[in-house]
Amino acid sequence: MKEGKVEKYAEYRSPKNWAIFALRMGLGWIFLWSGGRFLWESLSGGGSTTSGFLQFATFGPFAEFFQGLAGNPLVDTLFVWGLFLAGLGLVLGAMTRVAAAGGAALMLVIYLSAWPPEHNPVVDDHIIYVISSVLLMFLGAGRFLGVDGWIERRGFVKRRPKLRAVLG
Repeated sequence: MKEGKVEKYAEYRSPKNWAIFALRMGLGWIFLWSGGRFLWESLSGGGSTTSGFLQFATFGPFAEFFQGLAGNPLVDTLFVWGLFLAGLGLVLGAMTRVAAAGGAALMLVIYLSAWPPEHNPVVDDHIIYVISSVLLMFLGAGRFLGVDGWIERRGFVKRRPKLRAVLG
C-alpha cells in the first residue's frame, strides 16, 4: 500500500511535469485572454474582430489573400472561437492535443499573414507559439493537473484507447 502511494505522488515531484504544466498554462492564458477579449468585442457589437488586422497589418506574399478575408463573418467566428477554445482547452488540460493543434494552426496563419517577420528573417513570437503548441501536443500535457488525466483514468477511456489520441 505504501509503495502505491509513493508512485501516486511521484508525478508531483517531477520538475519536467511542472515545466510542461507552466508552459501549458502560460500559452493557454495567452490564447484564452486574447480570444476572450475578441469574443467580448464581437458579442457586444464591436464589429469585425479581424478586419483591422487583415486590412492594414498584413504584408508579404500572402497579403492579398489575407486582405480579401477582412470583414468575413465566418473568418471572424472561426478565429475568435478557435482562439478562445484553444486557450480554454490548454488552461483546463481538456482535449489538450486538439486545443494545442488549433492554437498552432491559428498562430501559423497569423505568422503567414505578415511574413517575413519585421524584426527577424525567420522567427517571431507566433512561431514560438506554434513550436510550443506542437510540443504540448506530443508531451501529453493535459495528463498532469488537467482534465485529460482525470478522464484517461476512467474506465470509459481504458475500454476505448483510441480516445487517448485527442486527450493528453
